[in-house]
Amino acid sequence: MIVALGASAALAIAGRRTPVGALRGRPLAGPARTTLVVTWHPGNIVRTTDSRAQAAVRTALADDLRLAAGLGG
Repeated sequence: MIVALGASAALAIAGRRTPVGALRGRPLAGPARTTLVVTWHPGNIVRTTDSRAQAAVRTALADDLRLAAGLGG
């Protein structure tokens, strides 16, 4: 199990530049037969100035981490 926090981590692991929003929320095939879960970097919560958007990013990050934990990685 690999959890990629942010676009840079996802690019380094998956080898393709794709927006986090397009990858997050589901398990993906990772390298060497691992499972990859991509989510927002926690710093994105701090950098987001709109309170509604901040709450949405926080919720998405928590959901993705729960997903990864549930996969038993």
